[in-house]
Amino acid sequence: MTLWRRRLRLAAALLAGFGGVLLPLLATVLAEDTLVTTMVVWMPPRLLWLGAFAAAVVVATCASGLWRLSALLPVLAMVALLLPSASYFDSGVRGLRVGSWNLAKGTLAGVDHRALVDGLVTIDADVVCVSEAGAWDWLPHFRVDDIARAAGYSVVVGSGEVRLLSRLPVSHVVEVPLPPGPAARPMVVASVRKETHAGGRDFRVGCVHLMPRLMWIADSIDRGEARHGSWSVIAAAARAQGRTLLTALRTDNGANNGDDHGDLDPVVDVVAGDWNNQAFGHIVGDVIDAGYADPFAGKDVNTFGDGLLAKRIDHIVVTQTLSVSSSSTLLLSGSDHAALVVEIGPRRGR
Repeated sequence: MTLWRRRLRLAAALLAGFGGVLLPLLATVLAEDTLVTTMVVWMPPRLLWLGAFAAAVVVATCASGLWRLSALLPVLAMVALLLPSASYFDSGVRGLRVGSWNLAKGTLAGVDHRALVDGLVTIDADVVCVSEAGAWDWLPHFRVDDIARAAGYSVVVGSGEVRLLSRLPVSHVVEVPLPPGPAARPMVVASVRKETHAGGRDFRVGCVHLMPRLMWIADSIDRGEARHGSWSVIAAAARAQGRTLLTALRTDNGANNGDDHGDLDPVVDVVAGDWNNQAFGHIVGDVIDAGYADPFAGKDVNTFGDGLLAKRIDHIVVTQTLSVSSSSTLLLSGSDHAALVVEIGPRRGR
């Protein structure tokens, strides 16, 4: 009986240890193909850390001898999962200032629009990508154009829920539909020209508001995408959204022509908005792998939620051909999302 108890304790220790390793990594290994992995990606890193430490305690308690070293596995897995990537900072560069802010129109019934104007003034960027910016019957007085002009942004580009506000001249505007479903959230890509002491330069800015996986309704999902081998229709749509986004970022006209562009360099310089994915989710990760850098990597930055449920689902990523001189987070009234701001410019030597 004693032998069987030892074996059970050892099995429990191994299960807890390897479970603590595998659970966080499911988000990338299985690419969010199941409800479990989807929830892992939505789960804040702080809760993942608690799970990893809990698994480590169980292993350390149940195992004996050298097996206790396996208690380090869950913690090491979290370190590997959340290890920051290169941020490409260069304090000597000054250039385009880009902001991202979800206006959280769903909370505006009792909010004075002046709060949004003040928030945009505080962001003080050349270009701001805003989400939840469309017009709805239940909120007839909400006008993004009026709010933008009051905050000093003379150009409003885009339609539906995604808009680009600019203080600079804008050209070559393209709206790229992203699956699944309604075209209310296309990616808006526009060229803006920034004049600096070193001369003028055109920057291509992409604004996004990706659909949250758990909120997709069945009628809005292209079920034909399931033929690509995903385990569920929702996962297939998530993969389709990520593929379309990557293709658009590598296509010269900003539109998806259905081709696989392989290792082509990105032609969109910066992508900003509410991604509804955390930094270690597969959509953000694939964009980073495609040649972008996350200026907020390794920082304790949250843009949505409170306490243990706080997480960063808003992102600004910058092509690695550019440099980032600053990045900041702003907690503004009028929205349940924090705003992000980065300042980018050409890399030295280019």
